[in-house]
Amino acid sequence: MIELNVGLLCFAILINIFLLGGALTDEGRNKPFMQNFIRLMFANIFMLTGEVLIWLTEGVPGRVVLLKTGFVLSCGCGYLVPICFAYCLVSFLREKKKVSWKFAHAIAVSCAVSAVLNIMSVYNGTLFYIDATGTFTYTDLYMIVNLFDLSIIFTQIIYVLKYRKTLTRRGTFILLTFSIFPLAAMPLQLFWDT
Repeated sequence: MIELNVGLLCFAILINIFLLGGALTDEGRNKPFMQNFIRLMFANIFMLTGEVLIWLTEGVPGRVVLLKTGFVLSCGCGYLVPICFAYCLVSFLREKKKVSWKFAHAIAVSCAVSAVLNIMSVYNGTLFYIDATGTFTYTDLYMIVNLFDLSIIFTQIIYVLKYRKTLTRRGTFILLTFSIFPLAAMPLQLFWDT
């Protein structure tokens, strides 16, 4: 299972590197949308790298520092992804009509709060703790993270649907997948913790 997940994560990193390369060489790379998309790709690459570290070090005594580093990288950049996505979405919409930045700012604040709670927990054990053998143990308060994550996902879905006419059907469908796939993955983690 570890090899499969590490392989899938490395494959995802390569895809993101190719997307990043395309974005960096695109002639429109200085437009606000592309700048936010480039940030999104960097955040995703670092988040996936943190996930690789977690898979390679979880449950391995003596590698707890690497495990914590992987978690901080994964979590910190993992919350940068929806922030960058929100700013991508707003900057894309602003190319077509006047749209407020309030949505993106609200996502940023919510993600920042959740990221801080998670990263602090690495050191104080509030939401979960990592023991000397490198094993995660979740506390009853961990559901706070799920509530933050759900609120972020539902806010993204509502915002995309709100501007569906501006985005077109195809664009709406594509942008909804950024929220629907993580939403569908949440209950699946009860059976397979990817």
